[in-house]
Amino acid sequence: MSATTGTSSFLRHTAGLIALIAVGLAATVHPATSKRSVSTLTPPEQVASLTPGEHTAPPRDADGAHAFTDEIVKTMRVPKGGTLVAVIQKAGASRADAFAAAEALKTVYDPRSLMPGDEVTVTFEPDPATGRPDALVAIELNAGTDHTVRAERTVDDTFAAARTKKALSRNLVRRSAEIESSLYIAATKSGVPSDILAEVIRIFSYDVDFQRDIQPGDSFDVVYQRFVDEDGAFVRAGEILYAAITLSGERRAVYRYRPQGGQADFFDENGQSVRKALLRTPLDAVRITSRYGSRNHPILGYTRMHRGVDFGASSGTPIYAAGAGTVVSRGANGPYGNYVRIRHTSQYDTAYAHMSRFAKGLQPGARVKQGQVIGYVGSTGLATGPHLHYEVLVRGQQVNPLGVKMAAGTRLAGKELKSFAAARAELDRRIAGMTTTTTAARTR
Repeated sequence: MSATTGTSSFLRHTAGLIALIAVGLAATVHPATSKRSVSTLTPPEQVASLTPGEHTAPPRDADGAHAFTDEIVKTMRVPKGGTLVAVIQKAGASRADAFAAAEALKTVYDPRSLMPGDEVTVTFEPDPATGRPDALVAIELNAGTDHTVRAERTVDDTFAAARTKKALSRNLVRRSAEIESSLYIAATKSGVPSDILAEVIRIFSYDVDFQRDIQPGDSFDVVYQRFVDEDGAFVRAGEILYAAITLSGERRAVYRYRPQGGQADFFDENGQSVRKALLRTPLDAVRITSRYGSRNHPILGYTRMHRGVDFGASSGTPIYAAGAGTVVSRGANGPYGNYVRIRHTSQYDTAYAHMSRFAKGLQPGARVKQGQVIGYVGSTGLATGPHLHYEVLVRGQQVNPLGVKMAAGTRLAGKELKSFAAARAELDRRIAGMTTTTTAARTR
């Protein structure tokens, strides 16, 4: 061997030793960077304020990892048909670590709740030599809108899980708009969440025919709770406190109120409950495709009596029980397709046809509540497309569902009416100080 070759070999060997010593010194000087120590992990109360993928970290590299010097964090999206273990493994964890972390998480979270598109944050301790993910440190994901769940490695090399409630703030939001073509379009343009719009429709569906009564120039006004995280980002909508709709110049307003010892309901300005025995529209749809009466059947090709009302809706749209009662029939029923019939009183029944499927657990003899989902829109039986065929039967005879006059609901009186009037006056005062772009003071 030449002197030059020997010198070069010696220098390479010396450089390697210096690098190893530097790594050792770094580990000695910064022992807190080891993520195997529970004390160095992010406390649950801090973790709760983070949404997966929203880290105060440098941008991700090509593999989706953040460029941390003491840990590697990857935000993974659950694919269709994916499992939690598979997602953790895909991030770079061993099967043993992925399984152990997922098993620990089961104590605070049902993995069956995992949906395609959900994000899972996976944290690793990097390999000192390569910088690549090595030991799995923790996994974290949202459990609904109000909680996060996290499983992290403990000092004894097992995983422990915790469920943390997010710190959310609540405020009141007011949205109103004039209706130019449809309530849905007007509400969407004004920023009303879809679940709030659906509730507004249900509130007024006892008295309003959303197919015939809505006209250009009508308007709506709604005040509801809005929950935001610590960064002010919208998390979810809460309860509607007030809603009003103006139809052809006539204004109808309702207020949410909980009577002493009772359940919260909506009452008009005089303390009259809007709730009646039956809903006028048993689904969130405003398009009537066929009314009660004689018509030319679209499939049979001849005129026959149409003994119900058809509501056009996309396949899979939830169908609600028009009133509380007992399921007396559930199953295939000839031209009706998948069919449900509910007995509400000794006089009133309702029937629902052409369903794509029934709600889970719905069987003859089951009790249902008003507004409970009983099935989903479809086109089974004799149908040209997805829709709900809805019937109201009085003493066993079909009648026009849109012409049925139902008895009014509860009317507040005495001390309860005075209490409602005071609560209504206070809410009116708050609403008067709000616009469609301002919110009331935030409360925890």
